[in-house]
Amino acid sequence: MVRQQAPAALASGRTSRFAPSPFSHYLEVVMSRVFTPFILLFAVLVAACTDTPTTLPSADAAEVSEVKMGKNPPGQVRHIEALVSALEAAWAAKDAAAYAALYAEDVEFIGPTAGVISGRDALRAAHVFVFSTIFSQSTLDAEVRRITFLTGTIAVVDLDYTQTGFSGLPPGLRATEPGVVRHVVRWVVVKHRGEWLILGQQMTPVPPL
Repeated sequence: MVRQQAPAALASGRTSRFAPSPFSHYLEVVMSRVFTPFILLFAVLVAACTDTPTTLPSADAAEVSEVKMGKNPPGQVRHIEALVSALEAAWAAKDAAAYAALYAEDVEFIGPTAGVISGRDALRAAHVFVFSTIFSQSTLDAEVRRITFLTGTIAVVDLDYTQTGFSGLPPGLRATEPGVVRHVVRWVVVKHRGEWLILGQQMTPVPPL
């Protein structure tokens, strides 16, 4: 606490023993100019690390609340089911561009024989080839087995793929049964700018019976 000087002392021009010295004034300047910004930065970091969620539009906030309660938000489930339907339609049309558009630009696609395709463009090119050759007459049925929301914008989707009508198979892949290949598939999907996209896919073939 700083004590005020007596009026008599101020009038006489004498310095009270409680008046701030030049050194104490220097410390005040250092504290205000050096330590205060660090204190403010620390306060910002503490606020950023709290569990308080960013304010969201009302619909999204409700979906996030349902995720925290262990429920799958119905609206988002429908969007992911629509993503599955779009994938089946693109396969049926043998439209490699439409098929690849359902994946994120930086997708990582792990195929049934452990081959890795990185990026949407590479995935599109791979399907241009198979849609014009061994899978040109094939059908794909993708059945959702489970959807697990990790956040309001990230989910894991487990599916069962059934392929028929193919004229051949990639080296190392065997039919599960004559004329049928089945896969257990896992997607990681993300909601980007209001659209759900497949960020990662891993396929595990079901061995012959």
